Amino acid sequence: MDATLTGSYDAGNTAFADDTIANTSTTVLNDQLIAQFIEQINQNRHSTEAIAQLLQNENFIKSLQQIDKVRDFIGDLQHILGNNSTKHGEIAEQVEVAVHNARQALHGQTMTADIDSISRTSPIDYLIDGIPFQSKFINGANSNLNHVLDHLDKYPDFIEQHGCYHIPKDHYETVAKIINGEHIEGLKSTTQNAIKAKVATIEAKTEHSFDEIVYPSVSTYADVQLGNIENTLNNHDANLANENQQIKQNIHADHSANFAEGLDATELSAMINGVISLVATVYQQHKAGKSIVNYTIKDWQSLGLKVGKDAIAGGITGLVIYLITNSVGLAAPLAAFLVSFAKAISALLQQYNKGEINTKEFSNLAKIRLSQCITISLCTFSGQVLIPIPFVGALIGAVAGQILVNFTKTSLHADIQQQLAKFTAELNARKQQIFEQIDARFKVSNDLIAAACNTNDNNIDKNSIKLARYLKVSENKIIKNKQQLDDFMLS
Repeated sequence: MDATLTGSYDAGNTAFADDTIANTSTTVLNDQLIAQFIEQINQNRHSTEAIAQLLQNENFIKSLQQIDKVRDFIGDLQHILGNNSTKHGEIAEQVEVAVHNARQALHGQTMTADIDSISRTSPIDYLIDGIPFQSKFINGANSNLNHVLDHLDKYPDFIEQHGCYHIPKDHYETVAKIINGEHIEGLKSTTQNAIKAKVATIEAKTEHSFDEIVYPSVSTYADVQLGNIENTLNNHDANLANENQQIKQNIHADHSANFAEGLDATELSAMINGVISLVATVYQQHKAGKSIVNYTIKDWQSLGLKVGKDAIAGGITGLVIYLITNSVGLAAPLAAFLVSFAKAISALLQQYNKGEINTKEFSNLAKIRLSQCITISLCTFSGQVLIPIPFVGALIGAVAGQILVNFTKTSLHADIQQQLAKFTAELNARKQQIFEQIDARFKVSNDLIAAACNTNDNNIDKNSIKLARYLKVSENKIIKNKQQLDDFMLS
């Protein structure tokens, strides 16, 4: 009997496994290339945000420096005009200019308030956006209006120069309420009537409405007093810090992942995968002996269908990688690894559900695909680290990973062939041994049967007993003599 094992090696399954390895490694490589473009999109956005945040930090420092100028100004009270009860007038001017410039600096704008170029004895205290301002910080709203009128009388051309006035914020609010007909609790009606009269006089002299000539200062009367000015400056610092924090949060929000950028990433990924598919397909056809110049309409339709399908798959891949990198914060190579492995397992599940592969094949192919995804992803990441040039290092790493996978595939195939040959030889040897044992056993039984059936042999009864015992018949059922035979036949 021939015990040689034949037909144990399924060439079809091996080809299927080879195709699986090749297709998966190519898909992983494409996904890693797409991931690098997504990474570049993310990096560009992060870099732009980092620059914007850095510039905002500089803006914040410049804004605080404006407030510090007031601190320097009040550091030496001797050079401030007036006595201690009137020095707050010049301090109010410094605060007004400093806060205006600080707010502009915080938003990266040109600072337009100027006090340094104005003479301290000029009818103008400072310029804001090129407009001359005179600051009046007198105790009491009515008194402030008196000083505005005095200044108008002394400098009648001030309004012609588009000049305006600043009065304490709290005093301005009082005047505004009185103009609107509101009653101010604790303020005499005679004072309120006087304020109304002075507002009317100012409007008559200037031929402008009150709110076109007089504006509220950033400070109240109490804010700029010597005993309060340090707290006032600290409050301005705190307000600038809070506003700066909000600006930085807005910068971060403006540079966060968004739908428009996600759409760009999807379109770019679709284009990349489409181009790769086009080049690869044309190259494969060329290797098969079919030049692109000889394509038929059907060939072009088939090519367009494949490229379109691959482009859509690439777009979906890019979008998923974009979402993963920006929502979970994973690096692009790792995100691409997850996407590639998920696609590989999904394809295997479809094959398994269709009955194309069994459980063991599913498990083995899943391990192969996992190893491919890990190998190419690690090589991509390593290339990115070792060669920190955008896209270049990752590309070299990805290609190196592809080469390593192909080499591993060849080695694995040879190893499988060797193990299969060894297994076949061992199985054939074991099978031959079993066949020999069966042949020997049948030879003995055949000899006993022949002897027991030979009527010419005087020992036929003894041979029959041997055959029965060889066949393991119970001893009490074996007929050993003529008497036992008669009893059996007559029973």
